[in-house]
Parts: sequence; C-alpha cells; structure tokens
Amino acid sequence: MARGATSLMDAEAVEARFGEPLAKYGHFVSTEISQVPHSGVLKLLKLANKNAVTILDLDVSPSVAVNEAGLGTMDDLIQCVKAAEILKPARHAAEELLLVLMPNLGGADAVASMPATDVVTHLRDVCGSSLVAMTSGSDGCALATNNEVLRVPVTPLEKVTDATGAGDAFLGGLIAHVYAHGMPRTKDDLVSLGSFANRVGAVCCQILGAVPNDEARRMLGEQIAAYNPSAATRNETEGRKK
Repeated sequence: MARGATSLMDAEAVEARFGEPLAKYGHFVSTEISQVPHSGVLKLLKLANKNAVTILDLDVSPSVAVNEAGLGTMDDLIQCVKAAEILKPARHAAEELLLVLMPNLGGADAVASMPATDVVTHLRDVCGSSLVAMTSGSDGCALATNNEVLRVPVTPLEKVTDATGAGDAFLGGLIAHVYAHGMPRTKDDLVSLGSFANRVGAVCCQILGAVPNDEARRMLGEQIAAYNPSAATRNETEGRKK
C-alpha cells in the first residue's frame, strides 16, 4: 500500500476543497478506506450525510489500512464505517471488522465459517448501515437492509481473465442501480440490485486489467440490455427475511 498525493487529503483539506460543493450539489458520495487518511474519509462522510447517499468501500482488511497504510487508528476506521449509509466490504475485510466490533463471536474460525447472510446481518446491526453489500468472489454477494437479508449468487463464467477491479465494478453497478431506482425497500428491489451489481463485476472479470476498453463497454452494454429484474428475482436469489 503506497500513499501518494491522496495521503494529503485529511479532514482540513477535504473541508476546504469539498465542503461547499457537497453542501450544494452532493447526491452520491463514495469513498474507500484504503487510500485517504481516515480523518478525511470521516469528514467527507459527515459533510455529505445531510445531502447525499454515502457509500464506503471496505476493500482491504482493517489492519492493512491502519498498520501497513498508516491511514489512521482502528477507532478512526470504525467511526468511518459507522458514518456511511451504504457499506460495501469484501468478505475478508468484513470478517476482520466483525472480530474488532464483536469480539465475542468466537474467534476467526467461527466468523470465517459463518454464512454470508449472518456476516452482513451482524455488520448492519453493529454499524447502523442502511445497506450492507458484501462481495465474496465466485460466491456472489450478500445484502442486508433494515428488513431484508439475502444472498445473490453469480452466474458462473466460462473463463475468468482477470479479477482485478471486480469489486470496484460491482460497486459501480450498485451505485448506478441505486441512482436509477433508489434505495432498495423490498426483497425484489434487493435482488435486482445484487443481480445487476454482480453482472457488472462479472464483465470486469472477463477483460485484462481494470481499465475499461471497447470490448468491456460492448459486454457491459449487452448485460444491461439483457438484464431482467423479474427473472433475477425468480432465479438468482437465496434469501431469508429478517
């Protein structure tokens, strides 16, 4: 983890550069835990909370962000996690975060063997998130809102070329779906969101590198054109109501 210019984006810099634009124009604000000092991440989320949907990508283990990257303390990171409306962790990061927030769960082995739906349920409850969307690679995603918890599998790919950036692509699909349809309020909404984000992530896995090219754009266009939320609801979910 190498910090560059982003290491200068602390709370003071974020407020000076983004405070006024966020207050006037902020609708969706997405940030992550692995590049910017956590004081800046927290300031961004707090400035935007009244005006925007706030999204936090927990794309690395908390210990990496705190120790190797030196972006803040664990307490700083926890404040960031609890400030976001939408939390998007990778499974490995979610497990470590749960061990920090809920040390009575029985240790690393117990959390690792936990069903994905239990992991996102615990994170939703302890963080107060409106939506938790956890990615688990070929196992798909698990989603939790205030009244629904479910898992959305992925359609197996014939060939995975490069999974670099798949989590970011998933998050892009999630944001696009929330922008177009609003926050999920029903089970069908949640299945639709998870299925669409999975499809966007899958396209990323079929090209080399994380930078979109013409082939990726063509494949993504085909996925969007073929996407059928009703079919997704019937065929692509395993869920349970909370």
